[in-house]
Amino acid sequence: MLRSIDLGPSILHPKIQKPFRLTAIHFSPYVEKVRWVLDLYQIPYVERALMPVLHFAVLPWVVGLKGKKDSQSSRFSTPVVYTDRGECLSDSSSIVSYVIDRFSSVKPGLAFDQEMIAFDQYCKAEVGPGLRKVFYHSVLQDRNLMRKLAIHNVGPIQAKLFDLSFPWIKVLIEKGLVVTEKQSQISKDQLRRAYDRVEKMLSDGRPFLFGDRLSAADISWACLGGAMCMPSPNEGYGAFLPDLEIDLRDRFLDLYAFVKECRQHRAGQHALFLFSQYRNVN
Repeated sequence: MLRSIDLGPSILHPKIQKPFRLTAIHFSPYVEKVRWVLDLYQIPYVERALMPVLHFAVLPWVVGLKGKKDSQSSRFSTPVVYTDRGECLSDSSSIVSYVIDRFSSVKPGLAFDQEMIAFDQYCKAEVGPGLRKVFYHSVLQDRNLMRKLAIHNVGPIQAKLFDLSFPWIKVLIEKGLVVTEKQSQISKDQLRRAYDRVEKMLSDGRPFLFGDRLSAADISWACLGGAMCMPSPNEGYGAFLPDLEIDLRDRFLDLYAFVKECRQHRAGQHALFLFSQYRNVN
């Protein structure tokens, strides 16, 4: 499924003559982080939306030899962005830094100094991976919910292929991300510590994590930490996640309770506030 945010030759950025190309696992919080920044800076782009594991059939053709492996992802992980200049960017933090560095002189936007970069890397290395383990440990047990996730995030042909392939996709995700009961519990404790860290940062009454100005660190927290609150599209999230009451309450009591805990926490409320007030606002 292609999702176009193509404004034509950009009025704000007249030198951009063709849209960026984003290849992405559509509901991924890492991808939402990139979409948020592209939208904030009004960068025209076209998104190729994919489901997990199926993206491995596409990414080698997208990145070729340009993909980069790190401790959290393979060289064929998403998001991947091709810019209007043909540059291939294959890491959410690298993409955010590129956009800020290239376009802040045209549209002053996000603060992103070394302290904020360090926090962004913390979210990338510690918060995001833990979120994935907690999320998949529950939802992979329900094929109907995974089918619903596909139907609402990608096109019908890919959604059907995902459903038909689900038994081995489930095995590959559990093995690749080390999704176990033990790891899920460890990850919940990691996320609680992250939430407490953010609460402490906000305890002096500041409106944002690093002062009076929205920063890339706030967006990183909202996406990688706040996704555990399961924000809906109506709350600002740019993709479909399981609905707290409809999809989780009766089937996943542990996940439902943990999501409720996160939504009620000061750090979760900050993430939801950022989505409601600063997502898709220019």
